[in-house]
Amino acid sequence: MSNFIVMQNATHEEEISGGYMWSPQKDKSGNRNHAYERMATIKAGNKIYSCYDKAIRAVGIATSDCYMAEQPHELQEKNLWSDEGYKVDVEYTILEHPITIRDIWGEMESDRPKKYSAFQKNGRGNQAYLFPCPEAWASLFDSFLNVDSLEAEAEAEEKQKQKQKQKQKQKQKQKQN
Repeated sequence: MSNFIVMQNATHEEEISGGYMWSPQKDKSGNRNHAYERMATIKAGNKIYSCYDKAIRAVGIATSDCYMAEQPHELQEKNLWSDEGYKVDVEYTILEHPITIRDIWGEMESDRPKKYSAFQKNGRGNQAYLFPCPEAWASLFDSFLNVDSLEAEAEAEEKQKQKQKQKQKQKQKQKQN
């Protein structure tokens, strides 16, 4: 299972309350961007650490694989990106006690990736949307959380969705008979 860090400074309210992540496929100049293209690698079950205001403030579990989607209406109002994009459905849990990167940077710094790191050498966030999260960082972040409850919530939601799909199939069969 992969872990990611999403920098949601401009979109955290919309994405967290809406239960999704969305990025354009290309920047406004029409260029590809590693942080946007990385969206296509997200699979259901991946863990997402949401960073905004210099802290990990929510943790999510992807409940869908990435798929192509138009920009959500609430993001269109910001007029920041083109409409063609990538979307992932996410079940977020807002942290009661955010994890301030500055406070734990000393523990994170030695595991900082040389390429595509979410954070600069000084611990400040890089300006891009989505980054891989090193296992050491995920373990550190998780040490501040009750991770078992997050995974249990995601499993329970998935089971509920499967039950709803089964009920819909049964109703369709009954209508056909």
